[in-house]
Amino acid sequence: MMNIVRAITKIKPGDQHALDGIVENPMIEDFLLSNIGIWDARSDFTQDGKSVVVKNGQIGTVSETPPTDFTGRVIEGAGKTLIPGLIDAHVHMFYDSGPEFFKNPYPLLKKFYVDTKGLTEYSPQIVRRGLLKLKSGTTTMRILGDGYYSLKYRDALKNWDIVGPRVFTAGLHVNGPSGYITRGFGQGFDEDQKRHVAVELTSFKEIAPKMERHIATGIDVVKIATTHGNMLVDAEPDLPEEWVREIVKIAHQHGLKVTSHTSGEKGAWAAMRGGGDGIAQLVNVSRELSDEMISEIKARGIVVCPTLSGSTYSITNLL
Repeated sequence: MMNIVRAITKIKPGDQHALDGIVENPMIEDFLLSNIGIWDARSDFTQDGKSVVVKNGQIGTVSETPPTDFTGRVIEGAGKTLIPGLIDAHVHMFYDSGPEFFKNPYPLLKKFYVDTKGLTEYSPQIVRRGLLKLKSGTTTMRILGDGYYSLKYRDALKNWDIVGPRVFTAGLHVNGPSGYITRGFGQGFDEDQKRHVAVELTSFKEIAPKMERHIATGIDVVKIATTHGNMLVDAEPDLPEEWVREIVKIAHQHGLKVTSHTSGEKGAWAAMRGGGDGIAQLVNVSRELSDEMISEIKARGIVVCPTLSGSTYSITNLL
């Protein structure tokens, strides 16, 4: 069951901010939500007039009427709806998204390296963005390729040293010799910086030692990039199917799943036929997927995260 914490507001009178009312310190308190609507994410309708007891930080009983023996705080929920915590399966914490990123990406990405990729610790900006995610209703998120700082951010959240959504992290991207990160976004970086922005594979024989070192950092999932180049067109393939299969084999031996960044059809096929467990973007161009690709995804049970905020449609409309 998901932990429930009470929001504590620490703002000055008249101060308005996106973080107003957000949890700043974990504080568990037993309480009863009375007369509240519930949507369980499985039904097509809302169950109205329910009573929900939260005890010891976890959801306890759900009933038609308030329990007569409850002695804690009662919160009237009329007109409000309780939903499960949202899960964001494709998150990057290193910048505040918006049209400026797409209009002028390289200075922002240089700052991304300085502020984030080179970090061994999470920063106040990262904590702030996590709090914003929590306020939006996101209680679990996968950070897919930001940097190894996210390992300590994840652990600090687990220990309640800071507050934010539950985190699963991929650490760094894994890209091939053409380099979605190292030779693309990171093209202006020197060789030392490039070692901090992604795990770059330039030959098949590098896969095993580099993947073993990468996994040993304590990541929760492997994020690969099977394409490189312009995200507004059918991006060029990078990691071949044979390489993907080797990466997947090693990851699965360690109990980790592999999800892929793919913005082109050939890279998507390499990710799928190489045995990948998930795909983000999935041919990031403005056209329908082929019936063959859809059938393959279904047959293999591949999880697709369409990443609507980073789709070709949304990018072109932000420019």
